[in-house]
Amino acid sequence: MRNGESLPPELKYSEDNLWVRLEPEGKARLGLTHLVGARGGQFNYVELPTLGRELKAGDVFGSAEMSKTAIDLISPLSGKIIDVNFELDPAPELMNDDPYGKGWILVLQLSHPEELANLLSREQFAQMTEM
Repeated sequence: MRNGESLPPELKYSEDNLWVRLEPEGKARLGLTHLVGARGGQFNYVELPTLGRELKAGDVFGSAEMSKTAIDLISPLSGKIIDVNFELDPAPELMNDDPYGKGWILVLQLSHPEELANLLSREQFAQMTEM
């Protein structure tokens, strides 16, 4: 199966392998794509962000460790963290098992919605990752 075939078409994507689901009232839910776990192995730890923290696009908000590597989590958007998936603390493997569902990381209240234009479509992201 090619990378793009398992990417949900309704999501937007960052070059840093984060997916973004737009939600009502100027909110965005973020998580890591399935490709991160497929390449790096089983997630065994995630450093979760602080609830209420203000992020600017490009800010590191946490990290994730897998059996083969560790990565920084870089926000593609600016806003205030209004929800954090604390279920990942005892169960980081949710990011492998259900990356687009129970494996989400945070929800932002967007402060600069125009930044959404910098995200990639499913097709653009798939093309970038298949190189």
